[in-house]
Amino acid sequence: MQSPSANFSGKPPKLLDQVRDKIRLKHYSIRTEQAYTDWIKCLILYFGKKHPREMGAPEVERFLTHLAVEGQVAASTQNQARCALLFLYKEVLGVELPWLDNVEQAKAPKRLPVVLNRDEMQAILSRLAGTHWLTATGRGKGQLRPKSFKPAPQPRQNVMDGFTKPVRPEKLAFGRNKMRLITLS
Repeated sequence: MQSPSANFSGKPPKLLDQVRDKIRLKHYSIRTEQAYTDWIKCLILYFGKKHPREMGAPEVERFLTHLAVEGQVAASTQNQARCALLFLYKEVLGVELPWLDNVEQAKAPKRLPVVLNRDEMQAILSRLAGTHWLTATGRGKGQLRPKSFKPAPQPRQNVMDGFTKPVRPEKLAFGRNKMRLITLS
């Protein structure tokens, strides 16, 4: 079976078509295919339309460092570009790149959770009223109640209250070919 990007002129498929074929062969998602081909295009354009086969680890390191320093991309974006380029070199071109140690890493933001103490929460809640208070406390329109809030226990009601079920001391039993009435004691 011929690849979808193969042409009939006898020429080998273009680089990005080879990348797409390999990605589809490995059943990657269409979004991954789009992202990887975009990053490969960026690499090629960054080095003045130089073919990636003519480039090696130093050029890839320089491109990834450029993304972090001048491009100021997020760490996850730089990592996605790294994965795309490693895929290109390893899977498509068959070239093993040494691990890229000389790449300036994009800084992952340190996200500290904002935690309010009990007094700060009380100060905020005391300034709210009505539906805003209900929403903030989690008691409004279908929202879950906080674990600390427990409604007063309701006495259990028997579903059968008000209905009496007559107790029959006799039960039908089946004998040989006939039905007989027996009494339970």
